[in-house]
Amino acid sequence: MSVVLSAATLADAPAISGILAGWVDETPWMPRIRTPQQDSQIGQWLMEKMPVTVARKDGALPGFMAQRGDEIHALYIAPEARGGGVGGALLAQAKSQSERLALWCHQANTGARRFYARHGFEETQTSDGQGNDENLPDVYLVWTRGTP
Repeated sequence: MSVVLSAATLADAPAISGILAGWVDETPWMPRIRTPQQDSQIGQWLMEKMPVTVARKDGALPGFMAQRGDEIHALYIAPEARGGGVGGALLAQAKSQSERLALWCHQANTGARRFYARHGFEETQTSDGQGNDENLPDVYLVWTRGTP
């Protein structure tokens, strides 16, 4: 079955929260900065702040993307769905609606950096992490129409 994208609803908030909290749990270099209670509410918080698109595949919600204008704030895929086209489908939809997309990614997140490079994003600047919640060094990535 193919990936179906749609706007997130409040009913999707627990799945979104679970994907994000699960990623933090499985990532050894990522500090835990939220309580379990806050983790359980992050999906709803994201939806209150910006549009969130969810991917559905085979009756599950394997991934989501939160985006405001041309800035991607979060794109996370459940472990069992990684490499299955879910992230690519979310990015393809965003690209189809934008001339430019940009995001910050932690420098240590080499898998995500490779993913974005495959999708035509270029690393344009780095920071020491003072501008993000985790205080981890990050990199700014930009895609513009006309790049692959």
